[in-house]
Amino acid sequence: MTWVQHLATCAAGYSGRTTYRGLSEQFSFKPVAAEWAHAELRKLIAIYLEGQRFPLNWIPEPAWQWLSLHEKDEEKARKAAQNRFDSDRGGDANNPYVRRVYPEWRMIEPGVFAYSQQLFSEMMNYLEVDNDDN
Repeated sequence: MTWVQHLATCAAGYSGRTTYRGLSEQFSFKPVAAEWAHAELRKLIAIYLEGQRFPLNWIPEPAWQWLSLHEKDEEKARKAAQNRFDSDRGGDANNPYVRRVYPEWRMIEPGVFAYSQQLFSEMMNYLEVDNDDN
């Protein structure tokens, strides 16, 4: 939600950084132009509306596994995403709602990668994480 908040803030004319502080890290988003923020919000809204018509083959946890590793090693990233989905310890394949629509990794895999690119690739260009506890 914080990326969406940042985009909305920039779309409204704010031209500074947006910083968020967690228990163990702080992260911020670099400012974006208002016009670009509007366009990015329209793209995210279109995906949201698509998800209102039918279940998107996308789940956050495997998506983050893939997104955090794919630039370094695509094959390792894909395997990590699948392992997260199939895990006996809270994997999404064990969720009865997910299992009903996407009972196997091969059914959800294409969307995990495609939607992750659409949802987060631009965000990653503006995200800065600081793990210091200053």
